[in-house]
Amino acid sequence: MAVKRVENFGKPKFKLSEPVSSQIYDFFEDYFPAEIERRMRDLNQTYPLKGLKVEIGRCEITKGQWLLYTTVCLNGQITNGGLVQFFENCPGLVKDALALLQEWADPEFAAAYEKAAKPLLGLIEKHAKKYPDAQGVDLTVFWEEFEIALDSIADEDVSAIETSCYSFDRETNNKNWFNAQDIKVLTFVKENPKDFAKIQ
Repeated sequence: MAVKRVENFGKPKFKLSEPVSSQIYDFFEDYFPAEIERRMRDLNQTYPLKGLKVEIGRCEITKGQWLLYTTVCLNGQITNGGLVQFFENCPGLVKDALALLQEWADPEFAAAYEKAAKPLLGLIEKHAKKYPDAQGVDLTVFWEEFEIALDSIADEDVSAIETSCYSFDRETNNKNWFNAQDIKVLTFVKENPKDFAKIQ
């Protein structure tokens, strides 16, 4: 199936006066109407051991779609309920989030995430070696082990990430992990509209 992009796209609705994180969400709403967002989610949830990034190479999604979707899922879930909530609600993006942070974030942010996610990353790697395309009932054992691994994540391993996320100066401090990453991602999104929409 070919990449789906927004048809008949007009002008993005973001406002430069808004915080960077708000601009990113505006672009997400512009570039992921229900049909495209559902496709991204289905691709990711059907094959949680593979992650979503592999779909770029298979020409199912674009780099920009992967980047914006993963960023919004990661940042939104952490902002709403913490890093463990992200792991619980987006298990198919655990590997993608690490790739995202290694490529687009402060190295300390990526290292903190990798440490917190280590039990889950190891589990995903173990199962993916045996059966990377597993789906449905073939994932039963994986999900059972995933729940156990979630319980092993220590509070101290997520604290630095959540402290940065909830910092009072998150939106104004360019060295804040989340703000610094958002600035880079937003720049890419603004400069690559063809990754998201059919531009006339």
